[in-house]
Amino acid sequence: MLKHLLKLLVLVFFVSCGGVTMLERKDVAGLYEKTFIAQIDQIKEIYRQGKIKEALEKLHAIDEGKLKDPEKALRRNLIGVVYFSQENFEQAIYNFNMGLTTSGQDYFLSGQIKLNLASSYFKLGLHDKASEILKDIPDDSLSLSEAQKAHKLATKIADVTGNFYLGATAAAKMLPVSSTLVEIKNDPSFEILLGYFNKLTATEKKVVIEEVLKNHALLASYIAYLEAERSFFIGDKTEASRLLEFAKTQSGNSVEIQELVKNFESRSENFSKVNATLIAVILPLSGKNAEFGQRALMGIDSALKEVNAIHGKPGHGKQSAKRAEEIKIIVRDSQGLGSVGSRQVAELIENNNVVAVIGGLVPKEAEKEYFEAKKHGTVFLSLSSLFIPRDQKDYLLLEIPGSIEGQMAALFSDNFLNSVGKRAGIVYPQSEMGQAYLDEFWRKAEAHGVEVTGASSYQVMETDFRPIVQLMLGLKYPNMREEEYDLLSRIHVLEKTNMRRIQTLPPEVDFDWVFVPAYPKEALQIIPTFAYFDAYKMKFIGGPSWRSEIIAKSSSKAQKLFFIGDTVSEVSEEFSKSFFKEHQTYPKLIELRCYDGLKILAGILANQSFASRDEFDTYWRGREKLVGLTGSWGLSEGLWLKAMASLGFDHGEILELSSRKKN
Repeated sequence: MLKHLLKLLVLVFFVSCGGVTMLERKDVAGLYEKTFIAQIDQIKEIYRQGKIKEALEKLHAIDEGKLKDPEKALRRNLIGVVYFSQENFEQAIYNFNMGLTTSGQDYFLSGQIKLNLASSYFKLGLHDKASEILKDIPDDSLSLSEAQKAHKLATKIADVTGNFYLGATAAAKMLPVSSTLVEIKNDPSFEILLGYFNKLTATEKKVVIEEVLKNHALLASYIAYLEAERSFFIGDKTEASRLLEFAKTQSGNSVEIQELVKNFESRSENFSKVNATLIAVILPLSGKNAEFGQRALMGIDSALKEVNAIHGKPGHGKQSAKRAEEIKIIVRDSQGLGSVGSRQVAELIENNNVVAVIGGLVPKEAEKEYFEAKKHGTVFLSLSSLFIPRDQKDYLLLEIPGSIEGQMAALFSDNFLNSVGKRAGIVYPQSEMGQAYLDEFWRKAEAHGVEVTGASSYQVMETDFRPIVQLMLGLKYPNMREEEYDLLSRIHVLEKTNMRRIQTLPPEVDFDWVFVPAYPKEALQIIPTFAYFDAYKMKFIGGPSWRSEIIAKSSSKAQKLFFIGDTVSEVSEEFSKSFFKEHQTYPKLIELRCYDGLKILAGILANQSFASRDEFDTYWRGREKLVGLTGSWGLSEGLWLKAMASLGFDHGEILELSSRKKN
């Protein structure tokens, strides 16, 4: 009943927009008699009361013979909207078409009717007809909200028909013209635009850029810049140069675009000096994280010895036909400080011409070290995930544990959503990590049609999560549910009570699952709090840190625990044995990840010869996939994303979602 009422309210608002908003425009105000408007307002009030049949009868009862042409058109439009809401699309189309025969004097009403008509044809599966009508609607005949509906409809048609040109131009129009470059990058419509754009032919891309330029110079310039990058790294330097010049000249006074082009041109010029056998390793070998730094170094050392044994000098294994020199590393101590680590990165790139950098064992160090490597156009393999905005990352960054973007790609994959549902909630910490998760979670939810029905945050070091969970379950403000409270309180009077807290109001569980990007100790305080408020058998999903003993031990009490994590292959068992033989200790995840980082880089360098940084950069970006013990990485929309697995707990055992036992 509630959903029906919400649908009704939305429709009433739409009908209101078809009449009142239109009448506020001075150039059409004289087209409608006051008595007619009063009559329409009366019918809308009847409709608001849920008397749909009566409202329709009164609309039909209006004598068209006594109406002006615009009034006839408005009446037909409203009748069509009512039929559309009842999914009687044939009658809706008939009335919309009749409305168009007399709407010529009202430019704005004509645009609205055409949009309604296109929507009706789309509902009937007549996509070409819907597309034809959309093309006939002038942009300035629609309000901003109506124009957004038209563009979204065009993208739906593009998805069904495979008309990526239509999808790209429509998605471009969904982006506000006044937006900054950062706003463009973070807008979900931009991801949709790139999805269509990347599927176009070279000729179609040029046409789209020119089309976008008519209304949004900044957007057109940025698309051209991204295409210039792509052209450069596939070896088409001429096209890259043309696109960069276009971006510079057409972006107007955009400092952002000018800086991007300048940095790219500078980076391209400096892609010459490189020692293709030398890798920088920056680790905290002193300070509070020294123990982890030493463990990381063991993983890196194991990978280095293995690669050189296969590809190195005679006597150390099979000689590589392409590499006569051993791969070497230069190790520097970050002292646990990002400022020290970033300085070491700059010195090793500028003075030693290292081909790439491995570092960032902890997020704070990773951020500063990556930005320094990025500034020098050098590949950076981070040993921890970075909690920075998506638009600040690029292909030079490879996050060995997996990135937030990679985790969200797995979380919002069709396979996972089909298993857990498309209504989601999120409980996240008020920190850089929490904000990074929230931003990407929200962006992906919008892009994949997932309804976010609850979002709640908590302070770092929080110990009482009851208020947070109450908010998620609709129990925070009981006065808003007074009628329900009164009814249930009378029922509870008749029941026996015991020592357990009585939850007078039942929780409102309007989500299929809750994402909790918290560390295990916090998660094990948050999850039981839902049961405390009588919300049972819920699905909770965490990040890679949930691969822990304390979560596993608790899983027998909560069968609905999932997490997005590494896919550690069976090969790691063989690695563990050889690692133990050399270091007298078994490797944990940190050693595996560090082994992966060095092995991926050294494996490339040992099998290829690179005369310049330019050559290595081109090869690096041209790789479709990188594979290691802890997973694989693919380049998607300019970022390396790790293929994360959807995992679950079953009585303490970790299983992939596809093989997890059904409850």
